[in-house]
Amino acid sequence: MTSLASASNTKFATPTSTAVSIPGYSGAYNRGPETTTFSPPITCRQSATMYTADDGAGAAAGTIYYGHWWSGDMACYPTGTIPATSYTHFQFWYSYYYSPGYYCPSSWHTAATLADGWAGETLTGSRNGVLCCPSGLTLYNNWTHACATSVSPGDVITLVTNFVAVETTISVSSVLFQDGIPLIRDEFITATNNPSTTITPAPTPSSTMPQATGDTTIPAATQSSPHAGDKISAELSTVAKAGIGVGIGLAVVLLVGAGLFFFMRARRRKRQTSPPSPCSDQTAFIQELHSKPYQRPVELPARPYVSELESRAHVSELPG
Repeated sequence: MTSLASASNTKFATPTSTAVSIPGYSGAYNRGPETTTFSPPITCRQSATMYTADDGAGAAAGTIYYGHWWSGDMACYPTGTIPATSYTHFQFWYSYYYSPGYYCPSSWHTAATLADGWAGETLTGSRNGVLCCPSGLTLYNNWTHACATSVSPGDVITLVTNFVAVETTISVSSVLFQDGIPLIRDEFITATNNPSTTITPAPTPSSTMPQATGDTTIPAATQSSPHAGDKISAELSTVAKAGIGVGIGLAVVLLVGAGLFFFMRARRRKRQTSPPSPCSDQTAFIQELHSKPYQRPVELPARPYVSELESRAHVSELPG
């Protein structure tokens, strides 16, 4: 339920670069396992509450807090295995931890380590513990699980009074609290086994290029350059896009060339096999027959002269 009305007007404590160790104590109880990355609703930091009277449990008047204080949103913390109704009683907020608990909630950070003997637990070797605090808050005075940041006069905070949220200007210096989340686990959580550090590179269109999976982790040696993965992905994406453009252009040229080749080939075959059309405007070629050798005409010889034969007998007139 927490968030300042104007982050630019609020002074947050700078998270410690090296986690300090919380002294051990006894009497804490295990709320149950927290083996996934819990994601609290955004409403958990949209408003705060100023306590106006001493509740007998150590909360002084004027204390500003995010979270429970016996009437907050129970969805802001992992429930573990205890009944949700247990969170409404202050005794369940004195000393607690989650075990096995591996990962801080999303947008939270490791603010401290738990010393050996904390809550009566043996925390040596691979068995270790940490305190998680929300972004912008740090461990407060080595308290068991208190996270806090300072507020100064003039800071504007959305405060809830009698269930009504009102933007309020702080008049005196104060401290803004929120309960942290102690985790006890049986292995060290590093960049290679923390799911919050995994990345999924942008897929490339090449079917031959190996694809990274969601289990790909950032090696510890590369953490000094948190944006290196983004730069490599961007460069791969640019090269892949250029390759796609060149490939598509070459494919189009090849397809057009092949189509033109087959079209011309088919047209040539059609011309060779088709008979001449009688309606064609072109005159059909007629082959001339071979002629005999030229001979000069000559006059045929005349027939022999036929003379009239002489009559052998004289015709004489009979005597009358």
